[in-house]
Amino acid sequence: YLNSLEEIEQVLSHVELEKEDSEIEIDSSSESQEIDLFSYLEEENENEKDKETKPLISSIEEKDVPVQDFDFPDDLEDFYPKTNREKIETNIAAIELVKRLEKEKRQANPEEQELLAKYVGWGGLANEFFDELNPKYETERLTLKSLVSKSEYSTMKQSSLTAYYTDPMIIRQIWQKLLDDGFEGGRILDPSMGTGNFFAAMPRSIRDKSELYGVELDSVTGAIAKQLHPNVHIEVRGFEEVPYQNNSFDLVLTNVPFGNFRIADKNYDKPYMIHDYFVKHSLDLVRDGGQVSIISSIGTMDKRTDNVLQEIKTNTHFLGGVRLPDTAFKKIAGTRVTTDLLFFQKNQAKNLNEEELVFSGSIPFEEDKRVWINPYFDGKYNTQVLGEYEVRNFNGGTLNVKGESETLATEIMKAFENVEAPKQIDNSLKAPVFIQEEVDNSIPSRIRENLALYSFGYEGNQIYYRDTHGIRKSSKVDEISYYVDEKVDFKAWDSSLSEHKIDRFVQLHLTDEKALDVYKSEEASKRGKYKGLFKKTVFYESPLSDKDISRIKGMVDLRETYQSLIEIQRHPDYSRTDFQALLSKLNPDYDRFVSQFGYLNASVNRNLFDSDDKYSLLASLE
Repeated sequence: YLNSLEEIEQVLSHVELEKEDSEIEIDSSSESQEIDLFSYLEEENENEKDKETKPLISSIEEKDVPVQDFDFPDDLEDFYPKTNREKIETNIAAIELVKRLEKEKRQANPEEQELLAKYVGWGGLANEFFDELNPKYETERLTLKSLVSKSEYSTMKQSSLTAYYTDPMIIRQIWQKLLDDGFEGGRILDPSMGTGNFFAAMPRSIRDKSELYGVELDSVTGAIAKQLHPNVHIEVRGFEEVPYQNNSFDLVLTNVPFGNFRIADKNYDKPYMIHDYFVKHSLDLVRDGGQVSIISSIGTMDKRTDNVLQEIKTNTHFLGGVRLPDTAFKKIAGTRVTTDLLFFQKNQAKNLNEEELVFSGSIPFEEDKRVWINPYFDGKYNTQVLGEYEVRNFNGGTLNVKGESETLATEIMKAFENVEAPKQIDNSLKAPVFIQEEVDNSIPSRIRENLALYSFGYEGNQIYYRDTHGIRKSSKVDEISYYVDEKVDFKAWDSSLSEHKIDRFVQLHLTDEKALDVYKSEEASKRGKYKGLFKKTVFYESPLSDKDISRIKGMVDLRETYQSLIEIQRHPDYSRTDFQALLSKLNPDYDRFVSQFGYLNASVNRNLFDSDDKYSLLASLE
């Protein structure tokens, strides 16, 4: 295996060296041309005349490189780089290689796959590597910046705090548990696959009977994953963006990204914290009887309020879990973090009277009331907690598990003995994997593909806005209130409404079914002219006026310029010329907007644009 930087560099130069060795001179030209690595074998027995007239092959054909998925070697003791510098150098070498492969439009050979598989991301390296004031890795930072785009570099920097690669030893333990419980294969999804460690550690007996799917948000990591697993269906985008059909998978397993942010999905009526989202969405995607096995932060289990466990308990059986020590990710990811291995089974016919401790709600931790804990993992001598609890003075108290990693493999397998095997649920019918998406071709592709969630955009004089329901055109959310009787029959308009607004609403001929939302008060008014009547409020789409369109277009332009101005300053070596050009554009554009439409914080502008995710940022200009 490749262990030194010298060996890594040898792999990267392997193809180039072979090409140099195979160069030939052509009498009729002063230029040298490259031929295929193996073309000399085909031409060996040809005469000189044939050599002069036959076209040269300038690249390796696909058939010359076996299209095979990468498997981890049995012995992984010395597979991964150990020091931070080795990890950084190997990461950069892997990125350089995958960029070259993309340029050459070819599949990695087994030797190159081995280098790509050593890519471990940037989790645990952020404090030193991405610190622009730290000269220690200045050369490596410059090399990385030369290989990737600004967007890719920024994404790597952000993901360094949320993405930690999983030790194949732990993954192998999970697969062994699934095998022992009778899982033989099927349709399998890893919705946060990284470079595909869960698939690289998969037993051959399961792989041969399975259809594999993966999702990876980061474009560079996703490109590496595709080179390592060419036979896996891989989507390089957010999990929430892939139109997977509910009830279509037999197994979902993954290492959920760490992070304190929410994911909005049009299929749900509210955004979820990232670890909650992965649990809920994964359970929705598996068929009845299907399993979900995840590695997640302890917040999934211990969270005191708004806990997703309360939402899934009616159709989910918790098979069990293991709480890992904070050293579990240290060897590969270089970070200490306490995590849980959790096993769920979807069970639509679950008896709601079943008593399951895990779904009973979190309780105060006995040794320190500042933190809360799921009762399943409570107790000083809990066999499912692989270490000793401690509370760190961070964020008002953070629960942590101290433990050693030397005997972790044995401890995990022992703890798995207390995790139930899934019940046999007869359901061989699975939905198709993907939902057939309807594409609205009336919306320009630039808008469909690039407009961010909760954002305004425009093309010509057409305004677009994307929310969890899709993209709406040249309309705004409006509301109107009136009073109804017990039979919900109309009785009177709210006295605050203008005749103009009432007329515009009536002309829409809007029914409750076509409205965005409808609210009716639970109790009737007790006094005044509306006594005995119920207040009904209707939220609906209202057409934008020409002036509304001009206001929104102006604010979109200001938002884009302001964001570009902020983004350029994230890089210490940014171009002062580019910065001044953006600043020179922002100031007069802002003055012109205020002159025509008033301040950004004016109520008319705020009401039009405050549903844009960046309105607060834009308003901060004032």
